[in-house]
Amino acid sequence: MTRKREFVFYYLDYLDNSIQMRTLLPLNSRRAFEAAARLNNFANAADELGVTPAAVSQHIQKLEAIIGTSLFARTTRSVVLTERTRQ
Repeated sequence: MTRKREFVFYYLDYLDNSIQMRTLLPLNSRRAFEAAARLNNFANAADELGVTPAAVSQHIQKLEAIIGTSLFARTTRSVVLTERTRQ
């Protein structure tokens, strides 16, 4: 497993443990986050998951609403993990 992928899984586990309501994060949203974080692009993540880029975006927005913070810095053609997400 690559370092970036290990980091993404570690971060998802951290989020599961730190959410005060102890709400489990939706599985499809976790998959979308993992793919988008690894590929730095919602369209590429969508291709990998077999869904539309809009579906990936909605899953990420759902996670951000649950967590209460932005996970990605969005640019025109790519997304990057925010500094807080990388910590």
